[in-house]
Formats: sequence, structure tokens, C-alpha cells
Amino acid sequence: MEINLDKTLEAMSKEDKIALLTGKGLWETRDFPHFNLPSITVADGPHGLGKREANKDHSDLEGTTKAVCFPTGSALAASFDKELIYEVAKRIGEAAKSENVGTVLGPAINIKRSPLCGRNFEYLSEDPYLTGELATAYVKGMQDQSVGTSLKHFAVNNQETNRMTVDARVSERALREIYLPGFEKTIKEAQPWSVMASYNLVNGSYSTENRYLLNDILRNEWGFSGIVISDWGAVNDKVRAIAAGLNIEMPESHYADKDILKALDDGDLSEEQLNARVREILAWISKCSVADAKSDLNKEKYNRDEHHNFAQYVASQSAVLLKNNNKVLPISEKESVLALGPYLKEPRFQGGGSSSVRAYKVSGAYETLKDKDNFSFIDEVITEDLELDQDKLEQAKEAAKTNDKVVIFAGLPNSFEIEGIDRQNLKMPASQNLLIKEIAKVNPNTIVLLHKGSPVEMEWEEDVAAILDLHLGGEAVGAATAEILLGEINPSGKLAETYPFRLEDTPAFGNFPGNPKSVNYAEDIFVGYRWYDTRKIDVLYPFGHGLSYSEFEYSNLRVEEIAEFNYRVKFTLKNTSNILGKEVYQLYVAAKDSKYSRPEKELKGFGKIELNPGEEKEIELELDYRSFAIYNEDIKDWFVPSGDYEIQIGSSSRDIRLVEILKIKGDAHPLVVNSQMTLEDIIMTNNFDKVKDLFFDMCIRSNNQDFLAHMKYIDENQDKIINKEIVVGGIQEPIHYYPCYFKVADNFVENIYKKIEEGE
Repeated sequence: MEINLDKTLEAMSKEDKIALLTGKGLWETRDFPHFNLPSITVADGPHGLGKREANKDHSDLEGTTKAVCFPTGSALAASFDKELIYEVAKRIGEAAKSENVGTVLGPAINIKRSPLCGRNFEYLSEDPYLTGELATAYVKGMQDQSVGTSLKHFAVNNQETNRMTVDARVSERALREIYLPGFEKTIKEAQPWSVMASYNLVNGSYSTENRYLLNDILRNEWGFSGIVISDWGAVNDKVRAIAAGLNIEMPESHYADKDILKALDDGDLSEEQLNARVREILAWISKCSVADAKSDLNKEKYNRDEHHNFAQYVASQSAVLLKNNNKVLPISEKESVLALGPYLKEPRFQGGGSSSVRAYKVSGAYETLKDKDNFSFIDEVITEDLELDQDKLEQAKEAAKTNDKVVIFAGLPNSFEIEGIDRQNLKMPASQNLLIKEIAKVNPNTIVLLHKGSPVEMEWEEDVAAILDLHLGGEAVGAATAEILLGEINPSGKLAETYPFRLEDTPAFGNFPGNPKSVNYAEDIFVGYRWYDTRKIDVLYPFGHGLSYSEFEYSNLRVEEIAEFNYRVKFTLKNTSNILGKEVYQLYVAAKDSKYSRPEKELKGFGKIELNPGEEKEIELELDYRSFAIYNEDIKDWFVPSGDYEIQIGSSSRDIRLVEILKIKGDAHPLVVNSQMTLEDIIMTNNFDKVKDLFFDMCIRSNNQDFLAHMKYIDENQDKIINKEIVVGGIQEPIHYYPCYFKVADNFVENIYKKIEEGE
């Protein structure tokens, strides 16, 4: 529906406007029939529609509308498939439209700083580039159905412990290079209709009232035009929140209504600020497809069975084959197989908390495999209280000896991965570890299937023949698992996060989860593979890793410059096997011998392609300015340092197949020169464009003509200085001079000229 923003805004009283700044109940916004403003229903996501009854939350799934549960964020990201994620979001949007939901609360795109975060199963990756690309596809898929998204949780919300009170202390560089790029990319390219502000503080200010994040960056710098919604119960000071850029506090709350009126009267909050927030809400209401739809205009009924079947396909495309010794997978009809484990009949397919979906129908692998003549089963080897049934274990060991292969359905229990609680370690239940070890002792062809939303330690990894990581694969993961085991689907997923050997190796170890008041992001920009690769730490499985039943060959890398800081990268990819397969190719950029602290390499491009046996195709990717840039805190902007950059093409972060070196002439060094820097510092940083600034700092303010003469000399001869690399700045203030400083400046100039003449 169209809303006349100016007319409606003018007609509303202060009290009306204030009332619009909070919800109605748990899941709706305020309606104003006399202004023709309906309430908008919002619903949980992000991997399926979680529409709750009016006064019920996610803890009561019986009060939630049934919907198809797609694979969670950790699984979706492992597909490395933007088109696939677009289609997932499109279908969730279709479900939302059919239920008169105007905005789905997702996607969840916080960076996986530590594998212990209890909500990591919802999030996409440890890598900001991958996160941004996939989140952009999700938002476009949803909003193309005229259903809004809510990009969450903004910002630096990377743990559940003390999440409502903890202050995330993070450098500006890490903020810009790691924790914000996913949001930035999605907002600039997809314009989500809303952003959800998180519970935590960021560098001393609550996210819901953080003007720097909500106003300076989100709206002014990135051009965000939607609304900012609080996470449920996240507002602490509503007056500050409104002034900072928050639009709607959820759920319904009127505790601060009088405070807002008083702030308006006292001038602590301007009417202009209030009107800006209300105008943004009105524009959002106008966009939502259900705004005029309590009259059944949006009662399109979607095909749940088609969605379920598609969820099965998505699960099959997200599964990661971690290990496959002697090609023990796939399983042939001639091989006898024993299947067992806690998730054989009832798969673990989603995590706990607000993302929980009341699944339409759940299919376990057992339902598909039970009719296969070559499969046998042993049930309940592990009890509900996670204990190992010794009698069943002995029975399983005897059966394992007589079968060609054994498949164990293992993973993490529901209670291990849930919103509000972080994990304490990376371990699987001891009973499962023991089961796997005991079976592997008697059958070398043991295959482990993992159902979990984040990395686990695998103390039995060397003992088993194959490992298939299913993540939390949604309600149809069981059928998808059977397809992969039997070779009907060729696995093509890749890890969107690093699997470490042990917790002590992880980047945030010792600084996670911090104390109740603050957490120090001491690892800075070195998150995920940036940490492990730069510090040469061995890992269990690297970022981007994933095997296939096919084999692929990379060749013929070429890099073409198409504009300044813009390059086209081409290479050839060939399926050298006799099996149809898909490969996820990855492009990394590595700054070599950089003067700056930089990761060993960074993902800057990827894609997924299906190739027939023997087929080869030319792949093209493009790099731009940001592919080479780092964020500089002094100039508060991005810049590209000069130097050699490796363009690396690979199958994972540690399986690089092709390398080409680029020599890039970067930006002038942006660091501000000061009087503490030596001549060697200046020359090392190529910062000759700040020579005058250095003179200013080295001299007490005066109007000394001799000193000005030296500056004039530099102005007149700057083309002689390092091939015009010195750009002399303008004089902003008169210079004050004392004789003792003139000699310093004079010697400085003389030494610069000497260095130039010597060609240094």
C-alpha cells in the first residue's frame, strides 16, 4: 500500500509518534486505523518461518505455525552457492506471505569469532567476504517476494555468554575488516528493509543506542534507508536509542513514553529526530506486502511438499565430505552395511532458541535405508541420557565384524547448541567418541556422519575411513544423507569455517567469553583461517575444504588489468573423473612482504560449477579496490599499499593450485607523520607527501621566514623528489620558530635530498 508520508506525519501527534516506536505484543507493530496504518507481523527466521501465536515465544513450538525447516546458516554457507541461498530465502518468503508476515527476522550474519558460540549454527561463516556474498543473495531472494528481512545482529554479537551486558572491545580496523563487511555488502547491494540491533555494547555503547554504528556508519556512510529494530528486550535508554537511530523497540514497551516526551520538551531529543524515525517506519510499512492484507490479498498458499523436497536438495548440496580414504564412499549395493547411532532414526536438524522451526515433516535416513537389502541396523546403542549401553555396544561390535562397512550417525545433542548458552569445549559426548573408537577397532571401513552446527574435536579421526559433515541440515537431512551414501548425490560442500585440532589453538582462546562486563578482541583481524594460516598452525580441516566423488584439475591462470585496482582473473577448471560433480573454486589474495600486519591470505572470490566427466570450462572472477585494501585508522578510510600481491586459486585455503603475482602501485601512505618519526620511518613508509606536516610538528609556531623558505624550496622542487611521490600539503597555520628547531628541520631536508640523490 502507498502511504503519504508527509501527510500522515503531519497528522500524527507526538503521542502517536511515540506509540509507533514500540511493538504491539510480541510479534506485531502498532496499528493506527484512523491513519490507515495496519500492524505488521514479524516472525523468526532465518532458516524457516517461525511465526508464533500472539503471546507465545519460541519456547512453545506448539504455538508456532508449521513450516519447512531448511538447513541452518552453518549448513547453507557450506554450499558456497549464492543461487541456492537465493532460492531458500525465496521459499521462506513465500511461506511468510501465505501467513501474512511482513518481515522475517533474518538472516543472522555474525562472524564466527570462536567455535564455542552457542548460536554459531545460525551464522554463516568466519569469513566476512563469504558472509556478505551469501547474505546479499538471501536478502534479495526474500525481498523479491515483497517480504522484508531483518539483518542481524548489528553488531559484534559473537557470543551468548553475558550477551546482554558484555562490552565488545574491538579495534576500528577489526571492526571494518572483519565484523562489519558482511553488513556493509548486504546493505549496499540488497538494502534489507530492516536491521536488528543487538544486545551487547560495542566499545562502550549499547548497540541500540550506538550513534556511531546506527547513524554515522549504517545510515550516513552506507546509505541504509530501512528501519532499525531492537533485539527483543535490548533497549536500555530509549531516548538515546531514538537519537542514535533506533526505530522500533521490541516487544511492546511503554516504560519510556514519558521520558521521550520530557526529552522533547527539554530539547534533549529534537522533533526532527523523532520525525525521522517515524518517517522511516512509515516507509517500511508501505513496503511490506501484508500492509493491506488482513483482507486475504496475500493468502497465497505455497506448496509445502515442494519446499520439503527442495530442503532435501539443499541439504545434499551443503554436506561436506571431510575424509574418504580408499574411496569407501559411496556404498555399492553389493556391500553389506551396518548402520547405528543416536541420529539414525531421528536426525538432529536444527539448533535451539528463537530460530527454532516447527518442522512440516522430518525424514530420517532410516526411512530411506530400511528397505535396502544390504543394510542392517542396531538401535539405541546410546541412551537418552547420553550413556553407552554396554550390551548393545557388544552386539554392535560383533555385527561390525561381519559387515563390509559401518555407518555411525553421530554429532552434538540439542542441549549442546542453543541460543543463550555458549559451549564450554569442542568435545562430543564421551559415549559417542567411545562408540566410534570401539567400532573402528573391529571394522576399518567405519564411516562417521556428523550432525552438528559447529566444529568438534575428533579424537577418533585417524581411526575411521570417512567422515561426512551434515551440519544441521534441516528437516529433510535424513533423505539427503541416504542419497550421498548411496552415490545418488555427489557431495560438493566446503567448510565455511576452520576445524581446529583443539580449543587452545583457536584465535579467541583466552579472550572468550571475557568477563561479565567486557570481552577483549585481542586477536584483532586474525579471525578464523586468517589466524591459523598466518601463524602456521596445523588444523584438523581448513577453511574451504571439502572432497567430492569427482576429481578436478586447475590450469591456465591469467590475470588482466581492466582498470586501476580492477582485475579480471581467468583459469580453466576440468573434471578429470568419470563422475558428474560440482566444484567450489576459491580465489585468495595474499599481500607478500607487506610492511603492515596482514593475514597470510584472504578470500576475495568464489563460485560453484557443475562439470560432466571430462568437461572443462573457463572461469572468470573479478577483483576490485577492496580486494587489496586494508582499513587505516588514522585516515579513517581504506587504502591499498604498494607491493606484490599473489592471486591464488585453490580448492581450499590450504590447497592452492595456481598462483600469479601482481605488482600494484598503491595509494600514497596515509599515516599521519609526526615529530616522533625518524627519517628512516618516513622513507620506509613512502610517506613523503607529509613532509610539510612533519616540519610543522618539528617546529614551535612562529613566522620565521627562513623556515618558510625551506618549505617554498620543496614546493618548487617537488617534481624532483622521488618521481613526484612527494605531494606537498598546504599551510593551514602560521609557523612559529625557535632557533634550536631550525637546525633539526634544515638537517631533515638535507638528508631527504641526500637520500634522493643516492636513489634510495
